[in-house]
Amino acid sequence: QANGKFTGYQECQNIDDCAPFGIDCGTHGSCEDLPNPTGNHDDDYKCHCEDGYEEMTDKVTGKRYCGNTPDCPPNACQPGTCRDLVNDYTCVCPSGFHEEKSGRKRDCVRNVCGKPQSRTHSRPASKDEMVFEDTVQFSCVSGFSVDGTAGAAKELTV
Repeated sequence: QANGKFTGYQECQNIDDCAPFGIDCGTHGSCEDLPNPTGNHDDDYKCHCEDGYEEMTDKVTGKRYCGNTPDCPPNACQPGTCRDLVNDYTCVCPSGFHEEKSGRKRDCVRNVCGKPQSRTHSRPASKDEMVFEDTVQFSCVSGFSVDGTAGAAKELTV
């Protein structure tokens, strides 16, 4: 201008590092363009994630997204497997086991079978409560054997 002042000068604007680049952080979050950019696109935005999700980086594309926070603790659910949920997990237990929860901890525990009962002409060696995969020894009463012959075994394990 004739008076020596600049007029009509437009300020530089922060580049939106979210929408124009297709960054949406996935279905469980939203993209925030950072107010003080570094000039490196990957450092100039962050993802705000819903509860149970955390910001993760895709190893192939390098883009950030909101992924499910892993909730399975180390060695959880043995001898079964841990299935991750949102803010929780559940155990997939093999046959003979069931999931048991104590506070936030879960594990696969053996099914309780109960106390062994006396059978016709045999008695259990233990009256304790048994669980899946336990064995108990039974003894035949006098005058009986496992196969019904004299001198045969009088004890069997089940």
